[in-house]
Order: sequence, then structure tokens, then C-alpha cells
Amino acid sequence: MRKSSAALIAALLLTPLWGQRHACAEDIQEYTLAPVDVRGERARVLPGGFQSDSGAVGMLGTQNIMKEPFDQTNYTEKTITRFADPTNNFVSIMLTNPSVRNGSIVTHSHFFVHGVYTHGSYILINGVPNLLGQYSTPTFFADQIELTTSPNMGLNGSRASYASGNQGNASPATINFRTKTAGTAPVTRYTQAVSGRGALTEQLDVGRRFGKGDAWGARLNILRTKGEISIPRVDRDEYGCTLNLDRRGRSGSSNLFVGTYYLNLDGGGRWFSLGPNVTSLPKVPDHYNNYDFDGQYKWEKIYMAAFNHEQKLGGAWRAFLNAGYSDHRFHWSLGSGYAGWTIKNDAGDFDTRIYTDYQDWKTYYAQLGLRGDLKAGALTHHVSLAFDKSWFDARGPQSSLSFPTDRGGGNIYEPFDRRVSHSTAPHPAKVQKEREYIRSYSLNDNIEIGKFNVLLGIQHHDAKVTAGAGQRMLSDSAVCPTVGFNYTPEENIAVYASHTEGFTRPSVVGNQYVNRGTILPATKLKQNEIGLKYKTETSLFTFSAFRITQAQNIAISIAPGRERFIGDGQVRYMGFSASYTGQIGEKWNAVGGIEYVNSRQMKTDRGIFEGASAYGTPKWNGVLALEYQPDKQWSILGRMVFTGKANTVNTNKTKMFDVPSNTVFDLGVGYRTQWNRVPVTLNLMCYNLFDRNYWYGSRTGLMLSQPRTVTFSAAFDL
Repeated sequence: MRKSSAALIAALLLTPLWGQRHACAEDIQEYTLAPVDVRGERARVLPGGFQSDSGAVGMLGTQNIMKEPFDQTNYTEKTITRFADPTNNFVSIMLTNPSVRNGSIVTHSHFFVHGVYTHGSYILINGVPNLLGQYSTPTFFADQIELTTSPNMGLNGSRASYASGNQGNASPATINFRTKTAGTAPVTRYTQAVSGRGALTEQLDVGRRFGKGDAWGARLNILRTKGEISIPRVDRDEYGCTLNLDRRGRSGSSNLFVGTYYLNLDGGGRWFSLGPNVTSLPKVPDHYNNYDFDGQYKWEKIYMAAFNHEQKLGGAWRAFLNAGYSDHRFHWSLGSGYAGWTIKNDAGDFDTRIYTDYQDWKTYYAQLGLRGDLKAGALTHHVSLAFDKSWFDARGPQSSLSFPTDRGGGNIYEPFDRRVSHSTAPHPAKVQKEREYIRSYSLNDNIEIGKFNVLLGIQHHDAKVTAGAGQRMLSDSAVCPTVGFNYTPEENIAVYASHTEGFTRPSVVGNQYVNRGTILPATKLKQNEIGLKYKTETSLFTFSAFRITQAQNIAISIAPGRERFIGDGQVRYMGFSASYTGQIGEKWNAVGGIEYVNSRQMKTDRGIFEGASAYGTPKWNGVLALEYQPDKQWSILGRMVFTGKANTVNTNKTKMFDVPSNTVFDLGVGYRTQWNRVPVTLNLMCYNLFDRNYWYGSRTGLMLSQPRTVTFSAAFDL
């Protein structure tokens, strides 16, 4: 606690810090959402401009944060544009929340919420799941990012659990991207930025309303990046194009989002496992070292579409339809099958085996439901009923790790010998790799009784999965309840409590166990939470205390050389989170908070490290961002992100290592001016200001920090 307090005080002493402003001729209210929202009402920006007061809560529609029994943070376009480190913009944005911790390198979008691991494939776009992957997560089309720090599956319907990456466990959070829509004022914004070692980014954002009464709207966003990032000899080649069309009428409203996204990273591997002969945590190497072999790459291409429609049926009842489609193509040539190297001794030597692999998949989603109000005396029932289904179909080579072509080696304290290379083998014909069909039936009733709201929900969930080529279909079903309570004695005070759950899919026991062939049900993640929200004319303060239990499948020994695989494992997380956003003075804005997590591995695989903290989960996290606006032209911003001491484990789980805490500062300045009567915003931002080298712990090893990254941009409002 002393370390986290000292870091917060240090951040205060370093202010005023530097920041940036995205919209040149606009004041802070221009960061509000566009007025069209097919799922609810328009949100309002909270003082300070970093967050809004409303966000999507699944099939309940858009809810005011003071009325919902959850901890939800709704990041505005201001936050999205200002905290987006170009090497991994989505995770950088999420670190503005004290409940979120980094768990990612530039090739992935991995992070922790309340100490529990998750990643980008669980993100929804306009309430539609399965459109993005776990690797790089684009944000250039997002107008608002809505983070609910609880699983909330009962309110959000089914979602495919492919690439869950966490022993099949559910996500601890619900994240929704609300796409940019055309507002009442036309938008034509062109932005150029240079970052890292010469990476050039161009963005175009055009929005118009048209038709009778401006009933139709179109918003086009284009992104292009090419060049070397802050890690030497790591090139980023990226492009994206999205179009959002919406229509609003007297009897209903519709929204169609379509887009494509491509990213190729030539290198970027900074993920290290610790071999059994490593006896102590390695000294942190220079994060300017490049550990990529010649020919290393990772690329993905996504085609995606999401459709939302809401139709008035009469009275207070509406029907709604949400549908989505995505086509993913993912190819890579990496070390150790994924993205990392294994350190084999205390000298820092490592070996690697190079793999080339690929996997393509498609997803489909459809949800149909009713939403309306029923009066019963003093009670008002806000009822929603829905049926939905998710499809996932993956194809790739027969083996999950194909073409082991070469072995290489090196030392973490020296740049990788790039003469270690390989020739990529041709990809064989695709075979069916995996299929998943999940459907759910959901009923939710948000009961309003004066100053009280009681939420009661139930979801029945059916899953059918084939986990590999030629394997049989696994079937399982479960029930997911949702219970919430919210009391607002005054408009600016809310006290709440809730229980939510999430789960993924069943699995089959492998042949090495005595119960081989047994179908294990989906592991559940359950969260209980109580909290307080206090809102003033200038600020919002939130506090929540939580308890999370995460079930896991584990092996237990029943006799020498004989093991049984069962779903009896459990990891527990308990703690609290406190956050603040608002104006702390006439020219000062702030956002940030602190979180404490006490994690414990209650029942583990073969009893290994039972009773220890969860791998990669620190007890303390903290973040503080301060903005100083001396006048209407200048905006100065700084951010401090503190991550407490955590642990990690070696490859054969015989030894744990303590990973020290770290504190990282970001600093920048923005200036608004005009050029030939065109409003222009100039922004200069530096991430990892003091260029700190540090490890951060993951569930299965270590990740190396990113070097200092400077980005300069100019946005023209044409």
C-alpha cells in the first residue's frame, strides 16, 4: 500500500502534465455520443469529458449508471483518442480503469479485470458478439467503449468461446464498442500522425445525415498505418475501413455497421517462459532488444458486420433484432508455437522452435427479443425476453502446431541473431478444426419501486462443440441467473448489490486420464458485488467490493501413475475498487482510481501451489490521469499507471517467482489553432515517459515492457 500511495503522490507532484485534444474547434461537450442510438437514449458526458453517464446493459438497453446494479465505466471518444498508445491502443485505453491490468504485448489484446484474465475476442460491437479476435483490437471506429466489470452473460446472450485462452473460462467483464454514427452536425476530419521510429498513420472520418428530416445517417472511418514502431525493426502494416448506416423513424430505428480490418506485424515477440533450470527472476533486459527471427510475422484480416433494429409494437412494447457476421483469416510464423521464447538458465539463454500455422474462422449471430413495461400497482416491470444463437466454424491444417521447421537460440541480454531464419512451408488443404453452436433463452425483469430497482433474470444456455477435426459433438446446458438491487435515496447517490455469472462451453476428458471420454460441463465464473456511486455537479465517485469464484478443470491423482480429470478446481478473487472522474478545479480534470485484489488458488491441478495467489495477479493497481486546460487552445495531460508486485510460474510449475511492481508515466500536450481558416489540433504524446525497462507477470511467464513511444498528430476539421 505504501508503494501505491507513493506513486500516486509522485504523480501529483509532477503535474501539471501534458495532454492532447482531438477535436479542434469544439469544446468538451463535443465528446458526447451521437444522438442516434437504436438501443436506448442519448448519453451525456460527465464533467471532465473522459466518461459518459450511460451505457448499454445488454438486452435492457441503454441505462444510466446511477440506475444499474453494476460497476460500469463508459469511455468517451476523448478518452479513446487521447490514451491510445499506437503500439497497442485498446489495452492502453483500458488501463485508465484501476480494475484493468495489462497482460499483453504488441501482438495481442490481453488484459486482466479484477485479476482475472480476458482478451479482445469477448468484445461486443453494438451488442453483437464474436466480431473481433484476441489479437490486435482496432478502436478507430468506436465512439464509446462500455466496460462493465462483471460477466453479465444473462443480460448479453450467448457468445462463442473460441480462443478463450484461459482453460475455457468465461470473461470476467462485458465490453461493448458503440460505433460512431452521424450526428446532427456534419463531420469531415482528416488526421495524420507519426509515431515510434517513423510509423505513419492516416485517418479519415466523415459523417453526414440526409433524407427527409435527416432520417438517414452515414459515418465512414478509414485507417492506414505503415512503418517501424518503437521496438527496433518491428514493422506495423495496418488498414481498416468501416461504414455505419442508421435510420430513425416514428415506428422504429435501424443501424448497420460493416467493415474490414487488416494488421500485419513483422516481429514484436516479447513473451518469455521460464524453464525448470531458472532459479531466480532474470534481470530485466533492454527493451530495445529485438528478439525476432528473420521471417517472423503475424497477420490477421477481418470482415465484419453488425445489424440492430428496434420496432415499436404499440404502447410501451418494442421488438428488437441484433445480428452479426465475421470472417477471420489468421496466419503466423512465431516462436514456441505462439509468441514467446523459453529462458533455460540464469544466464538468460533461450531456445526456440519456429512454427508456421494458420486458422480461418467464421462466426454468425442472431438475437430476437421483446422489451416493454408492465404496470402492477406501485410496481413497474421493465421486461425483456430474448432468444439468440451463436455459430462458430474454424478451419485450418490438421495439426494445431504445424510445420516445426527450425530451432534457434539466443540470450535475452543481446539482440536476437537474426540469421536464425526458416523457410515457410506451403499451407496444406484446410480441414474442419472446430465447430461451436450456442443458443440461449433469456428473461429479465427490472422492477422499479419508487427509489428501488430490483433486477431478476434467468438464462438457459445450450452449447454444442466439436473441439477438433473428426471429434464427436459435445453437448451441455446450464442456467445463468442474474440478480441485482439498486437504491437511490437521492438522485446523486446509489447503493447497489448484484450477482452475475458467465461460462463458456463443455469439454471432453483426454485419453491420458482414467475417466477418458467423459464430458465435463462448462466452467462457471460467478461474481458477487456491492457498491456505492456518488455524483455531484463536477464529479463521479464509485466504490465496489467484489468476490469472484472461477471454476477450473483440474487433474487429481487417484493412484501412482493414474489421474482423474474433473471440474473441481477453483480460484477465488476478493477485493475492492474505488474510482473517480470529474473536475477538480476550474482548469483541472482528473480520472483514475485504485484497486485491491486478494486472490487465492483454492483447488489446483494436482494440488500444485494450492493456497498461493493467482498467477500474474498483483494485490494493488492504481491509475491517475490529470488534465490542465490553461485556456481554450491548450490542453495538458499526464497519466500514471501503477502495477503492484505479482507472481508467475515456470513451465513445469515447480517454482514461483515474484515480479516487482512498476510505475509508468505518460505525458503530452495539445494545441488548437487554425490554418487557412481550417481548425487544426496538434498533439504531442509520449508513452512510458521515463523509458522504464520492467517485467510484468503473466499467467505463464514474463512479458517485457514497451520502449518509450512518441507520437505527433495533426487533425484537420475540414
